[in-house]
Amino acid sequence: MKSHKTEQEELLDKYNRGICTPEEIAIVENWYNKQSNNLKDELPEPDYEKSSNEIWDGISSKLAKANYIEPPADSIFTIKRMLIAASLFIVFGLGLSYFVFDVVNKRSEEIAKHDKIKPGTNKAYLTLSDGKRIELTDSVTGTLALQDNVQITKTADGQVAYRVISGSEAHKGKHNTLEAPKGGQYQITLIDGTKVWLNAASTLKYPTCFEGDERKVELIGEAYFEVTKDKKRPFRVVSDNQEIEVLGTHFNVNAYSDEDAIRTTLLEGRVKVCRKSAIRDNKILIPGQQSVLTPGVFSVKEVDIEEVVAWKEGYFIFDNDNLTMIMRKLERWYDVDVNCKGIADNRTKITGMISRKTELAEVLRLLEETEKFKFKTEGRRITIMP
Repeated sequence: MKSHKTEQEELLDKYNRGICTPEEIAIVENWYNKQSNNLKDELPEPDYEKSSNEIWDGISSKLAKANYIEPPADSIFTIKRMLIAASLFIVFGLGLSYFVFDVVNKRSEEIAKHDKIKPGTNKAYLTLSDGKRIELTDSVTGTLALQDNVQITKTADGQVAYRVISGSEAHKGKHNTLEAPKGGQYQITLIDGTKVWLNAASTLKYPTCFEGDERKVELIGEAYFEVTKDKKRPFRVVSDNQEIEVLGTHFNVNAYSDEDAIRTTLLEGRVKVCRKSAIRDNKILIPGQQSVLTPGVFSVKEVDIEEVVAWKEGYFIFDNDNLTMIMRKLERWYDVDVNCKGIADNRTKITGMISRKTELAEVLRLLEETEKFKFKTEGRRITIMP
């Protein structure tokens, strides 16, 4: 018969891999709450039903008080994510330490140590084919520009939309560019009805009217696509050394130049991802899969799509991320510069969920609660203290 310690280790491993049932998640939470003030080698004998009820009630109460944990009714996030949102898990070496986010008490004193830097907003720049640049943040709702027979409008819900305004064919060969800077994000509906959500520090170049037998756009950074189906004209997304071909589907592309790989994640439908330097080297993805392209490796793996598209839903999800990975996300969204030279141990792994509406000072405070990191804020420059 297995020892309790072996069973506990197996349960923690399941928890870290994200395959626990809600009841198992509840027990892990309860164990660590009980042991936070008096850590021991052995965890207490679990009372399954009592632990489950106790921790579900406790976390529900905490979530109700946390302003920044508010998944909408139609959100793709599961209750597991809401549980993780109430806690921060730090893994270093073979050990695991646990900290509960204190979302109600002792905020003011800690937050005061950092300058108040607001989160990003819906803002972008639209550059037309004639070079005219429109700052969308300040644009009023309505028509932004006319390009031959194509009308470009800003809708009431704050996105750019294209449509042909006459029966004749729109002029071809013109390209526009939508740029979401650091601290910004934006949504656009292309001329064929395809919807694109552009993340911070990202650029999308696209034609005002799709020509011939294909629909091609160019991406730098990260975007989520909902492509309108058109069997006669495949939709192509070009980014760095990669090209994606689809007919109609939902997928996310992360192609930031400062990341170690280009990652394409499929949520619905089917896509073919091609390495441009060797066009025969391609991968066909099914929902839940992600292709990873580096200079030396082109592979496919199963991923948690909730984590991948969390930015679109308004959240940061950290899933065993190290501090460097986390700070890159914060840099883009809060429009700050981060000096990571002070990181002594980047093997520390962090798991948790935070609303992108949270001020940066609060995010840094939560990270400092782990007692593994300290930050110094000077204007828009963040230094990680050794």
